[in-house]
Amino acid sequence: MAYRRRPVSFNLDNPHQKKLSEFCDKEGGKNFSGFVKDVLFLYMNGKLSAAPMDGGEEETVMEFEPNSTGSEKSLINDIL
Repeated sequence: MAYRRRPVSFNLDNPHQKKLSEFCDKEGGKNFSGFVKDVLFLYMNGKLSAAPMDGGEEETVMEFEPNSTGSEKSLINDIL
């Protein structure tokens, strides 16, 4: 099998990146790679979209657009 690695670095001195790192630790569990691939898959297929945060901040959050069909529902349940 051929694998391609894509390391992800988090700057823990940056509050935004530290919060992302902590979220991934909590939600991603022991399978960070699988968690990231599930989120990217949902984003790629239009099930997650970037939306401005309240208060006019420049940061964005991901919004989930539910779809109750087959494998997508399974993926969603795994990450929520």
